[in-house]
Amino acid sequence: MIHCPLNEAYGHASILRKYAGIDKNIPINGRLQHGWSPNNTGLIAGDSLDKQGINMFPWNNAKFGYNIDGPVRLDQTRTYPVGAPILYLPESGPIFDSHGILAIPTHSIAEKRIPRAVWEDWCKYILFTYGSKTDVLVHYRDIELGYDKIAMEYGFGVKNCGRPSTVDYLQRVVATLQSYEYVASNCVQTACFYALYLGCTVFVDG
Repeated sequence: MIHCPLNEAYGHASILRKYAGIDKNIPINGRLQHGWSPNNTGLIAGDSLDKQGINMFPWNNAKFGYNIDGPVRLDQTRTYPVGAPILYLPESGPIFDSHGILAIPTHSIAEKRIPRAVWEDWCKYILFTYGSKTDVLVHYRDIELGYDKIAMEYGFGVKNCGRPSTVDYLQRVVATLQSYEYVASNCVQTACFYALYLGCTVFVDG
């Protein structure tokens, strides 16, 4: 069995194991897709695990994964579409108990930090377009960079779902999204699809 440690991020593996009635300590025999954006599938391919023959579990019938050099064709004999883990959570309708809009920018990762000036320009755009009653969902990586303080300086409320390594991360994301009727993002990303699935109205601009 070849298990990818990244499976445990966002609580994805835990959600799938619980749905399948599998013991929480049993690793998944393969690699789960962990997100989606226009630039990649969120499924790493072409690395050492892939070359060892790891199974791939994309959200749909993806033909490509990615690595730092770009798209990598997946071996379809060991690729099994499973759907996004959010689909395995118990269904619940929107709550919409928060006023205003939740703004979700693309976030920094260890390999690629969002420049401070870009973050500040985006805050200016959100303030001009949606007003100060907007709340901003700030990824833990950008909080480490102090960008939550920039958002607060512009008068925005700051939301955070904790570290993606925690088991209940996706549940916290769902609870946050469900409380907003409107979600704005500066790119098409996983959170946009989550918000649409949960019944939010989504704007992509800026």
